[in-house]
Amino acid sequence: MSTKAIEKVQKHLRNSNNDWPLDHFMLTSHQVVSWLEHRLARVVGDDDIEFVSSTVVDGRGGNTAKFTATILTKDFVIHGHLESAPAGERQPPYPHPGDVSVVPRSQIESLALHHVEYFEDDERPDYVSFTAVFAGLPPMYVGLPRYSNQMDGSTSRIFDSLMLDLGKTA
Repeated sequence: MSTKAIEKVQKHLRNSNNDWPLDHFMLTSHQVVSWLEHRLARVVGDDDIEFVSSTVVDGRGGNTAKFTATILTKDFVIHGHLESAPAGERQPPYPHPGDVSVVPRSQIESLALHHVEYFEDDERPDYVSFTAVFAGLPPMYVGLPRYSNQMDGSTSRIFDSLMLDLGKTA
């Protein structure tokens, strides 16, 4: 696994969610983020990342921090989830339990479109919100873009790509 692969995954995770920690050691609970990033990078390798959906539940105030990411490459859906140590524990166990699961994109079972923001000019891409379900993984919910770096039409492009995947499985 290369440093370049790790940096690529980190960049995509931060672009997908402004709450993704920049400093892994700002809080003890954030130490697990680097473990998740390394596991994801190991699976992604040199493949191009087409889309990333991630969630963060902050661990402040004694809560358990939770970090989840789903990465789509041309051929695979890669899903990882890690939680921090329970409140009150200083250090998370090492190696930290948690899996990164991989299924082929052909394992798509369903796609539900929730909302479309359509702009009446060709300069701005549509924004879409949808849920994709893949066999063996939790559903991947993609909301409308919230951050400026997501307003490039990526949600619309990945929805179209997943529609093609779904059509191939029919």
